[in-house]
This record gives sequence, structure tokens and C-alpha cells, in this order.
Amino acid sequence: MAIAAKDTEVAIQQQLEQKEQLAKNMRDFFEATDTSGDGLLSSEEFHVILSNPKIKTWLSMMGLSLHE
Repeated sequence: MAIAAKDTEVAIQQQLEQKEQLAKNMRDFFEATDTSGDGLLSSEEFHVILSNPKIKTWLSMMGLSLHE
């Protein structure tokens, strides 16, 4: 029983670390996409970055699906 509890604890910790990494990746993405530097992502900035196929693939890898 102690082994199962430890496995669960490890799995929970890994899940939390993955969520933290995803949040960091998304912050980095939006900061890089904010070309005006105003702290906001305009529709134009968003559409420009989404025209890049590599960005679409990266977002897909992050678990985000894009629908036009």
C-alpha cells in the first residue's frame, strides 16, 4: 500500500511540474508574440504569428487545437 501511495505522489508531482512548464512555455510564447510590447496580444499580432506553420505545430504539441 505504501508503494502505491508513493507512486501516486510521484505522478501528482510530475503532473504539477508539467503544468508549470506548459504555463512557462505559454508565457514565453505570448511575450514573444507581443511585438508592440504593450503587454497585450492584439488580433493582428496573433494572426501574424499563426501564419507560421511551426508555431501552429508547436501549439498543437502543447495540446492546443486551432480552429479558424
